[in-house]
Amino acid sequence: MGVGALLQAWRARALLTQEELAERAGLSVRTVRRLESDAAARPQGSTLRRLVEALGLGPAQLQELAAAARSRPHGDPPALRPSRGEPPERAGPAVLRQLPAPPPLFTGRAPELTELERAHDPSAVVVATIDGMAGIGKTALALHAAHRLSGAYSDGQLFLDLHGYTQNVEPVQPGEALARLLRALGVPRERIPAHPQDRAALYRSRLAGRKMLVVLDNAVSEAQVRPLLPGTPGAMALVTSRRRLIELDHTLTVSLDVLPQPDAVALFARSAGVGADDAGVAGVVDLCGRLPLALRIAAARLRSRPTWAAGHLLERLRDRQQRLGELDLGELDLGERSVAAALDVSYLQLDPDLQRAYRLCGPLPESAFDVHVAAALVDATVDRAARLLDALVDVNLLQELVPGRFTFHDLVRSHAGAAAAREEPDRPSAFGRMFDYYSHTASVAMDVLFPHERERRPPAPPAGTPIPDLRGADDAAAWLDLELPNLLTAARYAARFCPRNHPVHLSTTLDRYLRARGRDVEAEVLHQQALTVARRNGERAGEADVLTSLGHVSRRQGRTARAADHYGAALTVARSAGNRRAEVDALLGLGRLMDLQGRHEAAVDHIGRALELATDLGLPVDQARAHDGLARVHHALGRREEAQRHWRAALDVLSDLGPDISRDIDVDEELSTAALRARLDAQTTT
Repeated sequence: MGVGALLQAWRARALLTQEELAERAGLSVRTVRRLESDAAARPQGSTLRRLVEALGLGPAQLQELAAAARSRPHGDPPALRPSRGEPPERAGPAVLRQLPAPPPLFTGRAPELTELERAHDPSAVVVATIDGMAGIGKTALALHAAHRLSGAYSDGQLFLDLHGYTQNVEPVQPGEALARLLRALGVPRERIPAHPQDRAALYRSRLAGRKMLVVLDNAVSEAQVRPLLPGTPGAMALVTSRRRLIELDHTLTVSLDVLPQPDAVALFARSAGVGADDAGVAGVVDLCGRLPLALRIAAARLRSRPTWAAGHLLERLRDRQQRLGELDLGELDLGERSVAAALDVSYLQLDPDLQRAYRLCGPLPESAFDVHVAAALVDATVDRAARLLDALVDVNLLQELVPGRFTFHDLVRSHAGAAAAREEPDRPSAFGRMFDYYSHTASVAMDVLFPHERERRPPAPPAGTPIPDLRGADDAAAWLDLELPNLLTAARYAARFCPRNHPVHLSTTLDRYLRARGRDVEAEVLHQQALTVARRNGERAGEADVLTSLGHVSRRQGRTARAADHYGAALTVARSAGNRRAEVDALLGLGRLMDLQGRHEAAVDHIGRALELATDLGLPVDQARAHDGLARVHHALGRREEAQRHWRAALDVLSDLGPDISRDIDVDEELSTAALRARLDAQTTT
């Protein structure tokens, strides 16, 4: 197909006149006419690029147009124009066939296609919308479905790109869109009404009684789409948008997610011309986040580099900061073949408050977050933060996994992080507010869950933003279980980006909870980060607590030598810092370790000193621990009366604290009223 035929076909599909195309491209009408008639000399590359951009096309069409121009010698005769009939822009074909070709590598989406096909109803006006984030495959699904449905709409199909999210192209106004649709339906230019409402009425009249399928691609809002919808039964409108068009009266709403793993692998393999089982393919698909646009771009890059294998591309994509740069086809990119460019358009259409929320919440770690975290980041009330999150969900930049829990697609997170690094001066303060929120709420939750150990934990730092209502132990435990991944990640981020002692606070605060849950691996990572921060900041009291916690982890894992080193260092630091409570913990840890090693007399000495200190400081739970520890050692030494005396003393302490004290006792110590009575009874009957 020559240059002229290509341009005519693409212009007709876009519902543009030669004058309108010339104006968009910044060319003269005469140039467009000569190009379409093949009367012009071989066009320059810049001219072709301007035409392709004006038509909203992509690199593939630019290459096709350039190839057609190169294939015709300079002296080729011009093609003959039709000698009779109206000009193309006035022609009204009996049956319109404006659908672009179906996507050749369309993959998956079977449930969505079934929904769209079932929506067909000849007795009603059918309005189906397809929404999803940039690059999710909305247009591909719409075109694939439209071709499958076309047989049911015998009077033809209209297609109009509304350019709601096209880079460097303004969205098509409803009045202009109606004018294009009316011309396609055979209405001469001079008979198109001037007022948009009159155009809409004439448009609905032209569609009345006709079985027509209208595909409205890339809509920006309900207001842009509403005048373009058919008004009588027998017609169907298929609308795509990055926004959820919640104000339209829908027959069907299809919200697209990323492709399932098998379909994503199949799409990449087919696009790249590699085997689905090739090494690196599954990894590339994962790092592309199963986003169709990213998969096609990654496949194109692999296809364009004959020396590359999928494993090489995988290594290039591993760097999160460079990943978006890898998913860009470079010089030929016209806004359709770059993930970053596609997300840029969505981001730039947000109002300033939403842009700020996107920049501040977007770079959060992989775990889901709730409205309280968002409120801390944007420094707002919970209601205001909820409205911002809902708005980001509506434009498909944010996903709501379950009610109240939100997350960003990995590539969106990278884009938001780049925007924050580039534009957001409040980012350090926002992270500080988030760390304060997590530290404060963790303290509140631990105080509710383990009230008798409150004095053994550091005080809760102030929080400048709201926290959830944690009234009972069940609420506190549920919050800790749900937020643990975020708490651990917050500590890791704070260790890197915040000069304050948040990791030390979280380490000491969460140690009891992590031990109760058996989360030794996570505990060790958290405590090591906290140790680094404590030493960096000269936080000696906190350093002693963290060393004791590391000693507990090593002891439970059977690494006795390392446990002894940690406990010994903790004891030294606690004494030098005057942290007598930490000294009690270190002495108890050393005594327990010595008991396990068979060094019973040394254990008695250390635990005895811990008991004296705990009594002086008024730490009843630690007194119970010390009495139980001494009873165990004396029992091992055959000193029955001493063992019984200490177990009775431990029971007395626990009884004074009340029936709920068992929650406050370390699981690995089995220190509860029932456990102590069982030991005492066994000792008495022996």
